[in-house]
Amino acid sequence: MFGEQKKVGTKTPPEIVDKEKLFGEIRNALAETADRQVALREVVRLLHENHDHFDWTGIYLLDGDSLILSEFLGAPTVHKRIPVGEGICGAAVREKAILNIPDVNADPRYLACSVETKSELVVPIMQGERVFGEIDIDSHRSAAFGPEDEAFLLKVADLLADFLQGKKGMEESW
Repeated sequence: MFGEQKKVGTKTPPEIVDKEKLFGEIRNALAETADRQVALREVVRLLHENHDHFDWTGIYLLDGDSLILSEFLGAPTVHKRIPVGEGICGAAVREKAILNIPDVNADPRYLACSVETKSELVVPIMQGERVFGEIDIDSHRSAAFGPEDEAFLLKVADLLADFLQGKKGMEESW
């Protein structure tokens, strides 16, 4: 069920990732299966392997008042269940907002997972006011995430919201 730690070969630097192509691959992965875990695992893999600054990539799904880790790639974590409002992940869901934290050690909300983590980007998976979960990315670099990462992951989160809601069309375009 949970992801596993994998040693990934050469990853793509963010400035040369073909976002349009990657978006299409993610959209196709979601359209090709009705199995939620298989689809989420593939989305995590595609995101993780195509961004060299994504050192931990995961998707949490909302279950009542907690976020449950569904799939991830990167170092193992003890944070498999996070109450809404706790940590950066819980805050993103409570606030229904993207949280881009350039220095996790300066943020009192940070739930330490790895001493190597320097920055974190959390993008809620939402449709309207309904929250389904979130995409959580950690980096070993300080201030690793920019507006391009936020915009791209927001588009991926929109696709995931459609998928999780059972919409098969997912006509979202780049």
